[in-house]
Amino acid sequence: MSSKREAALVDLHRRLAFISVTKGYQTDVGEHIFLGEVPKLGPDDPPALTIMVGSDSPTARGGQIHSRVPIEILAVVPADMAAPLLTLELLIADVRRAVEIEATPSVDRFLGRIGDDGKPYGTLPQGLERGSVRPLPREQGSTFVGVAIEYVATFVEGWGQP
Repeated sequence: MSSKREAALVDLHRRLAFISVTKGYQTDVGEHIFLGEVPKLGPDDPPALTIMVGSDSPTARGGQIHSRVPIEILAVVPADMAAPLLTLELLIADVRRAVEIEATPSVDRFLGRIGDDGKPYGTLPQGLERGSVRPLPREQGSTFVGVAIEYVATFVEGWGQP
């Protein structure tokens, strides 16, 4: 049995994987998604996304544990392309659209699974919160530039019931 965090991350990945020009998006970055690691990319590699989970902030309330978990989606593009900043803006728009709208059968902010009855069973009772977009520091000699697109997920769990 998966945890609520795992179910939310699986759904987040599924939504990002939907990003494709053939599906109406501006990029094909959905073909290049990494989980929990920043890949070593070369100058000929295409734009990519990485899903990173930050440190949670749990608090106990009324016998339940409420955890706020920052999730960053790192978008990176080759620095030597014609307009890397404009390409990053396309990626930001594609990520926001995929994360905030792309769900089957309906639009939701609750990240979770779709049940056999076709209804979403989200793991985030308050939905995702949109965070900031910040530039990623560029290391000397790096061939890529990027941004971090932040979301915050709030989980409510019982003790021992992730």
